[in-house]
Amino acid sequence: MRIDLFLKKVLIIKRRTLAQELIKSGRVFLNGQMAKPGKDVKEGDVIIFPLRKRKLTIKIKAIPNRPVKKGDELNYYEVLKEERIDG
Repeated sequence: MRIDLFLKKVLIIKRRTLAQELIKSGRVFLNGQMAKPGKDVKEGDVIIFPLRKRKLTIKIKAIPNRPVKKGDELNYYEVLKEERIDG
């Protein structure tokens, strides 16, 4: 599954176009490398990205087959680190 679609399906980012814009801005990293919107993700991959006034590091636990229901999103990823971004 594409990284932009994953971020949308697991309810991290509301719209796929927003996910694509964030990734294209160069602020999203997949396994330590700058991500591209079409890059495929798999279980065990680590994604680092800014979200509101935080920088999140998540690890993918599973790839959803369909959009995830609110409240079930943490079945698909684990938050490894959360940092506050000042400024």
